[in-house]
Amino acid sequence: MFNLISVLGFIMIPDGKVLSFGKWVEEFDVTDRSQLHNASFEDDITNLLAFTSLNIPYDSREHIMLQASSFTRRGVVMFLNTTLDLDRGLQCLIFVPDSLMEGQINSFSRLYPDLCMFDDTFIYQHESLAFRTVDEFYQVFHIPFENSNNAVEKKTI
Repeated sequence: MFNLISVLGFIMIPDGKVLSFGKWVEEFDVTDRSQLHNASFEDDITNLLAFTSLNIPYDSREHIMLQASSFTRRGVVMFLNTTLDLDRGLQCLIFVPDSLMEGQINSFSRLYPDLCMFDDTFIYQHESLAFRTVDEFYQVFHIPFENSNNAVEKKTI
């Protein structure tokens, strides 16, 4: 796996495979394609067979966040690291489909410690804010999580 704080985003395809894109750095350089959500998505993801086989309509002229519903309708999760600077805290947006496949549940289980590092997490379904905390999302979707000792627990609040 990878460090969520160091990437601009990822998509999680229905089998649970996580495809990351871009790199987050505090000293942002607008001329570096790897530091831009759309450009890095195009460079790192759009030509991968794992993505093209999903037949998701992707429009390079439109911001990736505005296309999230096209992804979730195909069962794909989208994560965007929206942190502006560390002084404001770590921030992310997650767009999820109505239900998760077993592979996605397993991937989310492993991602729990990294997702909990974000200070502000906004999780959307159907273009509406559905969850304001990772814990609430895990409880509703019945996602077990790995704690720092790699022991799997069921999330309850």
